[in-house]
Amino acid sequence: MAIRDAYPAIAKLREQSLISGVSAGMNQWEMLADFGHDGDFDCFLLAGRYSLLEQEALDELFPLCQEKNIGILAKGAAQGAKFNYLDAPTEVIDKARRLEQVSERHGSDIKAAASQFALAHPVVTALIPGTRQPARVRENFELLKVAIPGDYWAELKADGLLRNDAPVPDCPDRTGTRVD
Repeated sequence: MAIRDAYPAIAKLREQSLISGVSAGMNQWEMLADFGHDGDFDCFLLAGRYSLLEQEALDELFPLCQEKNIGILAKGAAQGAKFNYLDAPTEVIDKARRLEQVSERHGSDIKAAASQFALAHPVVTALIPGTRQPARVRENFELLKVAIPGDYWAELKADGLLRNDAPVPDCPDRTGTRVD
């Protein structure tokens, strides 16, 4: 209904230069992919669905966005034991614990890794982290500057916590080499 009824009206506003872009946002990638196939969008907001916990958007949405030059805004996951607005399922909690264990082994800040990971994909143009308190604005900015060793990303992939095709930040590892 949105693509059939609302999209044509919004696209016409862009054609008339009354707006500069057409976008859509939601917390699942599948419908955004449908929108991308059916319309001419400038940007999508993918809320919490491209993260250290989930990389399924790599299958269809991100390649489509690359092909059609659609930018992605990624919203970081909220703190707490909720997932998709409900109590987190056991498999999500288990994966989160495994991610925390790898972070501890490497002395890496998992919040920094999560922020940097989401921004490593070339279609991700911005990150919208939570900022319930003013101090979080500075913290979120500083997390982007934290060095994450290349062997951290390699272990996440080797352990199946990250997909092998997921781009990771171009960070020097402890030996000074770069990880692709």
